[in-house]
Amino acid sequence: MQVGIIYSLTVNDRLSGRGWEINDLNMSFEVTKDSSSATSQSNHATIRIWNLAREKQTLLERGKVQVILKVGYQQEGNLTYLFSGEAVSVNTRKEQADVITEIRVTPIFTELSEIHISHTIPAGKTVRDVINYIVSKVPSVKKVTAQGDFLSKTLPDGYSLMGNPYSLLKQLAKAYKLDWNIDNDTLFVADAGMSWELNVEKAYRINQLSGLVGRPYRSEDSTEQNSNSSGITFQCLLNPRIQAGGIIRLEYEGFTDYYKVDTVRFSGTSHSPSTWLCDVSCSRYRQDGNHRWALLLRPDKTGAVNVSTSNIV
Repeated sequence: MQVGIIYSLTVNDRLSGRGWEINDLNMSFEVTKDSSSATSQSNHATIRIWNLAREKQTLLERGKVQVILKVGYQQEGNLTYLFSGEAVSVNTRKEQADVITEIRVTPIFTELSEIHISHTIPAGKTVRDVINYIVSKVPSVKKVTAQGDFLSKTLPDGYSLMGNPYSLLKQLAKAYKLDWNIDNDTLFVADAGMSWELNVEKAYRINQLSGLVGRPYRSEDSTEQNSNSSGITFQCLLNPRIQAGGIIRLEYEGFTDYYKVDTVRFSGTSHSPSTWLCDVSCSRYRQDGNHRWALLLRPDKTGAVNVSTSNIV
């Protein structure tokens, strides 16, 4: 049983070069990660801090601040990365005797939207080469993890790049039917609806002994396990190792199988361990493809291999 929560919130001010860590104030978080960035900045986090020193409030509100959130459990004795990015909005408000600073964070927002790329990939190159070039212009993206038929597609007429990295990745995803997202300095890419992880042996097992809360159930009356079904719902204790686009293995009676994680939402409050939870939406996974079946992790009523950019395979 996972009990005794710990966290670390690191703030780095790029303008002043100053940084600090927060691990002893009341804090709450809501982190959402999606396997596809089809909608603008689909990965995002909202972090609230109680009674932060005024000087630090001012530094946060000034902008150009990087935020890194790590979480863990006391009995494990270590912290695990959950989210990092740039604070795109910071608001401070007073609630009775408390002052609450709310930070909205998105992955490397400035680099994705403000870097300008103008280049033509020569004829005969592949989609892999296009991804390599875009990533080479984004300093904060250190690695690429990718799988899919799209990587080896040849570009007989070359490929023109004109715009910022975010718009170019969206264009590439639309043209070649890809899912992509950026998390922990890594660009994850896969054929639409597929997982970037092919090794099911790495799938994290979710069962009643590893944090499953309640039991799976269908959100509406449905018998078909396909994209038209309304899905099944369950919830698990917060586990930062569950990754959007990755694979999990659910182990519960007739629902036991492998699933690709489409969306995962982490939430919690530092002074309330029972609130540290995961809500996950998944699709049934098969070695020969993912069958689209919505799976939403919520409670019942009772309660990557990292691959360098030069070696995408």
